[in-house]
Amino acid sequence: MKRNCSWLMLLPALLGGAGIATHAAAQDSAAAAAGRELSEDNYKRIMARIEALEERLALMQQQLGALDRSVAEVRLKAERAENNTAHQERISRLAEQIQKVDEARVTENRRIQNSLEDLARIMKSVASAPPPPRLASPPPTVNPGHGGTAAGAASEDGYWHTVAKGDTLGEIVQAYRAQGIMVTTKAVLDANPTVKPDVLPVGKKIWIPKPKG
Repeated sequence: MKRNCSWLMLLPALLGGAGIATHAAAQDSAAAAAGRELSEDNYKRIMARIEALEERLALMQQQLGALDRSVAEVRLKAERAENNTAHQERISRLAEQIQKVDEARVTENRRIQNSLEDLARIMKSVASAPPPPRLASPPPTVNPGHGGTAAGAASEDGYWHTVAKGDTLGEIVQAYRAQGIMVTTKAVLDANPTVKPDVLPVGKKIWIPKPKG
């Protein structure tokens, strides 16, 4: 009989541990989803730039084709009327136009090269980008001074967050938003009038208000 009582006394602790593990898994899942969304946005921007470069390359190929045809026409007319002054003037004008087209081609090549270098830098930064920030600890209890109750209760209206080493206000807000708590930096500053966003002492508790509705 005493053994059964001992097991009954341990049961709440075991259930509590399981609840904590489930909550942590949910946090990891939300952070991973935020990371995937960021990667997808970066991928879409890169693909849009690649498509723009492909269009510019296709246009340049069309211009080069027109240039080749103009050169062939100039050569043909030069062979047919070497001593004709009017033809010589026309040939001179065509030569000037060809030179302008060639200069434009060189400029376009330089722009495309710069765009490719920018694209390479973007892809490198995406590959080395850090994962979305995570909370130093899960949202603890609700602030009694704000009319809250125990953490997780339906009537809670916010959370206390203890500042960890390296935390910034922007990272804290982003981490809570990744968990579905769509708080804003302005709301946090309004709820903590004494907090300076550029100076967050380690161990300081700040109030994270839960958005209404």
